Amino acid sequence: MVFFGLNSPQYTGFFYIYHKLIYLFSHTHEICIPAFIMGSVTIIILLITSYLNRKYSRQFPDLLFIIIISIIFTSYYPELYQTGCMGIVGNIPSQFPSFQLPIFQVAYYFPLLRISIILAIITGTMNFTLVKSLNNTFSEEEKISDTQELIAYALTCLIGSLFQCFLPSGSLSRSLVLANIGVRSNLASIFTVPCLLVILKYFISYMATLPKPVLAAAIIVALQNAFKQFGVLPVLYRSNFIGFLEWSITFILVILLDIELGLFMGIAVSVTLKQFY
Repeated sequence: MVFFGLNSPQYTGFFYIYHKLIYLFSHTHEICIPAFIMGSVTIIILLITSYLNRKYSRQFPDLLFIIIISIIFTSYYPELYQTGCMGIVGNIPSQFPSFQLPIFQVAYYFPLLRISIILAIITGTMNFTLVKSLNNTFSEEEKISDTQELIAYALTCLIGSLFQCFLPSGSLSRSLVLANIGVRSNLASIFTVPCLLVILKYFISYMATLPKPVLAAAIIVALQNAFKQFGVLPVLYRSNFIGFLEWSITFILVILLDIELGLFMGIAVSVTLKQFY
């Protein structure tokens, strides 16, 4: 909704996507034209530069330049976000989280046991799916090990718990953004982490006026490779009908229900189909 400059309620549960669509179509008169234009121009620029990067085997930092230009633009025209027309990132805390051990009391863990098991299954499946999705776009030498990623995820959660941080799962949108700008190795983190620390310490205040439509546009462009996966459905239908059925049912459940509930029910459907077929 931020792409259109709308501040919609946070819908969750059954048919949450349809609630968002109904809100969008019933509030078309409130769409912020500058936010929509900025997001649309960002998409066009990113698509053009993405095509040129593939054609000439170059990696132009287009998204970085767009972010810098958009921050400068909103800094010179603050009325765009002061009037509520365009959403911005806003204030971001710059302090680092302090080291603190978790509370080791059994009474705290029993109420969390059921949801923890469900969360582990869902996040594990999401990470596995994310790895498989990215591997479809990578060469043989660049393919990711799903087991290695799950171990890294577990270690990240363990270390993060010592600093009051929680990593629910890998992000499809952010992972695709990294893949689209040419990241093919975890060595990128060696350069990314120090840059993030410097930005958090010295430059985070300048990010406050970053327009949300620009971020939404970057995610939309990054998801284009995910949408291309629909092209393999005819092949999957002819070669593995059960796999096609599992994918279709899970996709419909995710659309109709909440993402987590849809994935969990999709896993149950998959296990049931494999038992009988």
